[in-house]
Amino acid sequence: MGGLGDGIATFNGKPLFIPKSTQGDVLDIRIVHETKEALRGEIAAIVTAGPQRVQAPCPHFSLCGGCSHQHIAQQHYRDFKQGILHTALGYAGFRDYPADITFLPAATRRRAEFKILFDGNRLALAYHGLRSHDRIAIQSCIILTPALQNLLPPLAQVLGKLPFARELESVSITQADSGIDLLLELKKPMVVEENSLSALAETLNIGRISLQTGSGIKTLLERHPIAIDCGGYAIAIPPHAFLQASKEAQILLTEKILAATAGVKSIVDLFCGIGTYSFPLAKSAQVLALEGDATMASGLRAATHAHGITTLTAKQRDLFKSPLTAKELSPFTAAIINPPRAGAKAQTEALAQSKIQKVVMVSCNPATFSRDAKTLKEASFSLESAQGIDQFAYSPHLEIVAVFSR
Repeated sequence: MGGLGDGIATFNGKPLFIPKSTQGDVLDIRIVHETKEALRGEIAAIVTAGPQRVQAPCPHFSLCGGCSHQHIAQQHYRDFKQGILHTALGYAGFRDYPADITFLPAATRRRAEFKILFDGNRLALAYHGLRSHDRIAIQSCIILTPALQNLLPPLAQVLGKLPFARELESVSITQADSGIDLLLELKKPMVVEENSLSALAETLNIGRISLQTGSGIKTLLERHPIAIDCGGYAIAIPPHAFLQASKEAQILLTEKILAATAGVKSIVDLFCGIGTYSFPLAKSAQVLALEGDATMASGLRAATHAHGITTLTAKQRDLFKSPLTAKELSPFTAAIINPPRAGAKAQTEALAQSKIQKVVMVSCNPATFSRDAKTLKEASFSLESAQGIDQFAYSPHLEIVAVFSR
């Protein structure tokens, strides 16, 4: 199996990558893409199932592109994820490090985006097909929280009755701690009256409904604030704000970060988002929180003021274009860094050049984690601990949290 979880065969001297296959399968394969280096195929028929193949629990698995690993036995899946973690640490220079993974239950994802698909007059919620832009209608999704799973059938029905239903491009749903948040994306800018959404909100007990067009996001209806708990503080979140994929993962990551920084009195939180870690850290330390997104940074400042927190300073700063310099990092003993999938090459290089004594890195991309962790190792940081959190069930993705010190 390759790094993305595709089975790998060989054909005409080239590697042949086959999604949703596994070791030991005997398959009829249809070649769908070819380059000078490799081929990609799709399964035309399963001749003989390999010993690791199991029946996928989701009825949409064969067509849907959302999950890629429902067809392999649980232990094989866990070994695959463990291999991802050890490979990432190895590429960073920490070979044979004894790191483990916490595997979360499948039904813990608290947000999802669905495309809109019409079959005649019937509106359906859809995911993209495997590595395509085809829209695959789905009636259920086993990786979502029970509340979101139960919402899907009535949501599709009620959305189909909206006067502008045909202008819907997608719908994003988030289960916050205070209720359900809905973001409707329109194909083009148009006037939508708030009263046209009232029935939707009341029927499905939606807390907030916002609209997204090319000109941005606008909240049209808010029955109550949408908030999540961060260290005991109810933090209001803007529409489409970044959250960890599951509440359970957020709790685990927060506990890990708090334990790693116990006793530290000055901390900088880089790529802080809505302040998921900043608020609990500020209970025992002075914290500077930096976030590039203006809306999230503004919300963080508002929450700090609302809760009367004097130990937390929040600022907007694009850390890709303008990373904190080694000199600017000098007042801090520890840094938390939780960048997007692209990682944080420039900011990590500045951390390496600084006098920071401890770095806690949270990453959803093992490849960029390896690159940035290697930079820290070359700057004499040692690896205190590393842990994987499998909050992306049935996928090749893995969250990694690692603590470095010098």
